[in-house]
Amino acid sequence: MKRIFLYIFSFFLTAGILSAAYFYSYQRTVERTRKHSNIIEAERIKQVDTRKQDIVWPETQCILETYDMGTGQKATEKLSEREELLGRNREEVIAYLAAYMEELPLEEFQKGLLSYELLSFSADKLVLRKTYDSGQVKYEYYIALFDNEVVVYYSDKKTVFEYTGISAEHLPETELRKLNYGIYVKDQEELYGILENYSS
Repeated sequence: MKRIFLYIFSFFLTAGILSAAYFYSYQRTVERTRKHSNIIEAERIKQVDTRKQDIVWPETQCILETYDMGTGQKATEKLSEREELLGRNREEVIAYLAAYMEELPLEEFQKGLLSYELLSFSADKLVLRKTYDSGQVKYEYYIALFDNEVVVYYSDKKTVFEYTGISAEHLPETELRKLNYGIYVKDQEELYGILENYSS
C-alpha cells in the first residue's frame, strides 16, 4: 500500500513540476512576444512620425518672405498656392526651387528675382525666401534676329514680345551686326523708335 501511495505521489509531483515548468515557459514566451510586438509598433509609429517630418503636408504652414535689395522692403505672407510643394521632402523642395530659378517666369525676371531659397523645413512649418533687386533690371526688351526676321523678346531673351515682320534683307550691315549680338532696349518708347527706323 505504501508503494502505491509512493507511486501516486511521485506521479502527481512529476505532473505538477512539468505543469509548472510548462506554465513558466508559456508565460515567458507570451511576455517576449508582447515586448517584440511593442518594439515593432514603436518602430512603425516612429517611421510614420519621421515621414511626417520629412514632407510637406496639406496642413503644413507655408510662409514666403520677400526682400528687395533695391528698395530695402521686406514682406512676409502665407503661401496660398502651394500644390507644387505638397508631398515633397527637404531635398525635393530645394530641387524645386533650383528648377524654378532655372526656368524663371518672365514676371519674376522683370522684378529682378536673384534667389529663391529654403530657410527652414518641418512638417509643421516651411519658410521660403525670395530675394529681388529691382534696380538690377535696366532693360525691358531685347531685339535679335530669328529666321532672318527682327524679333522683339522681353529682356529674359526667351519670351517673345512681338514678331515684327521686318526682314533682315532690308537692313544696313551695321544694324545686322548689332542684331546678331542682340540689342537691349530700355522701354517701349526706345523700342518703337528703333523699329520705326528699321521699317523706314
